[in-house]
Amino acid sequence: MKWKELTGLLNSDSSGDPKSEDKWRKVWSDYKNNCKKKCAKINRAASGTGGGPALHLLLTDQEQRVMQIIGVQAATGMEIKEAGFPQEEISTEMPNTQIILKEPEIDWNAPSTSSQPTVAPPPPTEAPPPVINEEEEWNPPPQKKRKNNLTKMFLDIDRKAREYASERDRVYEELERDRLRVREFEVRERVRQRDEELRMQGQWLEFMKEAMEAFVRFMERKS
Repeated sequence: MKWKELTGLLNSDSSGDPKSEDKWRKVWSDYKNNCKKKCAKINRAASGTGGGPALHLLLTDQEQRVMQIIGVQAATGMEIKEAGFPQEEISTEMPNTQIILKEPEIDWNAPSTSSQPTVAPPPPTEAPPPVINEEEEWNPPPQKKRKNNLTKMFLDIDRKAREYASERDRVYEELERDRLRVREFEVRERVRQRDEELRMQGQWLEFMKEAMEAFVRFMERKS
């Protein structure tokens, strides 16, 4: 299926957002790379080459379908060609061969040179009919069903990407609100401390004023 045709099918579905061909390619490329990375982590954890704690990761049904389509030699050690490219199936089975053991011919009409009595020849047996191996004909799935499944998979990928972006924005807004609350608390605390300092300074000035007045009165009485 060409990308132009696939883009038309995806944009015709009202449940998703319309995108250009390049953006749909980007959606597929990002999701494919994420599946490869996750599969590689699982493979390293299973083979004990990760060098860290055990991972408890599982591929989702959709991720398994993507891995069946693209294949990852680096993650699984087995090369699987991506869907859309022809693959030649090389048969490793040995062809069916029929081995016939030929017995030496005996002329039963020739006079026997042995002293033993002549034995009657065995009755002729009919050879079994040759076995014909009929190859099973593989019928590819209907093209329409394959297109519908591919369209559904792309729409699911796009929906999850939008959900992830929405969740990311929500978390960012919450963090920003928390940061503003912390900033507001810090500002209020600084204002409170400054007010306390000014109050203490006012009390100290009032005390000094009273002390000066008392000193002046003392000096006046003394003079």
